[in-house]
Amino acid sequence: MKGFIVILEVIVVLIVLFIAFSVFFPKFSYKNRWNDAYIQLKGRDIILTLDRLGKLYNYSFNNNELNRFLFDPDKGVISIKRDNLISWSETEGTFKNNIVIACNCTNEQIEAWKGWIEQLRMNDRHIDATTFICWTNLEVINPCYYGDKKFDPDVLIIWGNPNQKTRRLNVYKNLLLDYLERGNGILEIMDFVESDAITTDTGQYKIFGIQWDNRNPTAWSNNFNPPPNANDIKYQPYKFFYHVPVPLASSGEFNFQGNSYSYNICNGKLCIDHDGDPDTPAQEVVPGNNFEINGYNFFLSYIDATKSRIGITFKPSYIFKNFLDGSKMVADNEKILLQRGGGDNRLAVVALNGSSNYRTAWITANFAADLNSVGDDHKSLFNSLLLWVSNKKAARVLAPAISVGFKTSYVDVEGYDMYEPYIFNLGIAYPY
Repeated sequence: MKGFIVILEVIVVLIVLFIAFSVFFPKFSYKNRWNDAYIQLKGRDIILTLDRLGKLYNYSFNNNELNRFLFDPDKGVISIKRDNLISWSETEGTFKNNIVIACNCTNEQIEAWKGWIEQLRMNDRHIDATTFICWTNLEVINPCYYGDKKFDPDVLIIWGNPNQKTRRLNVYKNLLLDYLERGNGILEIMDFVESDAITTDTGQYKIFGIQWDNRNPTAWSNNFNPPPNANDIKYQPYKFFYHVPVPLASSGEFNFQGNSYSYNICNGKLCIDHDGDPDTPAQEVVPGNNFEINGYNFFLSYIDATKSRIGITFKPSYIFKNFLDGSKMVADNEKILLQRGGGDNRLAVVALNGSSNYRTAWITANFAADLNSVGDDHKSLFNSLLLWVSNKKAARVLAPAISVGFKTSYVDVEGYDMYEPYIFNLGIAYPY
């Protein structure tokens, strides 16, 4: 019996010593992360390769081309069988390729502005803002459907009409603010009268920063209020107006300042009337060149024969004819993009508002009082504001269902029509 106790004590001592040694002298182990490093380097190499091939901008927004480059069975740089890798990508900081728009307006108004922004092309990239369109009310902002897919609108257009009983947004303020906080934008096209009691409407003021004022500026033209620097809220919409081409048919009439100038395509050039005199030979313009009509400067961005479209850009310093009639709205001076008058006696024609997360814009409805005769200058202004307020949060190009991966971000810039910086994110992951 005593011998058994001794043996038991020895076993206990050995166990204690074993535990002590394992605590004070742990076994050395090393686990490398070469697999993680490999896929991170793979992502960087792919982006740099695309950049040096001059294809990064195109592939950033073209899922078919990017997918072919990455996963082509013969030439793809990634193979699920060979590398056991999958990928996803996204862009952010600039216009999406497909902009989803919900409109609280009439069918006639929808058909009008669809034609203004149809086949929009900027920096040789096609921006589709006409496929994903839906009507909505303000009680519930409807999603837009394409087939069986549902999309949250990037932009909500609120367009007033003569039959609208009230232009107050108090009732919808919380709903609209919640919509904005998701990174979306609102473009309002609406006129007001003093009887609308807009001064007591916290909805219009909170969302668009506008309110009624009975001041009467003497200046009748509508001038831009230029941004002092790139951090100013007016900088981007001002820049877009002067750099994003307005899409036009390959022949017809170019309209601005209430005047029309006929044009057509001849021998790969734009042949356009430049003085309103039919007896004067047409001015011939090659894509990528400036031209002048009656003292105003323009740029021919492109001629797209396959789509029977051209793109013309307005250049500084363009002045709109007055289209502010009746509305006497004011906003903070630094948030007025287009104005009548100046100094402390100005009225807002276009007012901007927003935060770091969202953007809103208001424009007087008289710019399009007659939908059948809207000038190309007004169309360009509408397009610029629509693009500015649109949601620019990350838009995925390739997006498989994965749980863990490594993302490489790369800041790129394109600059044919406009200096356009954006972020391209490429993720590489193992499919398990």
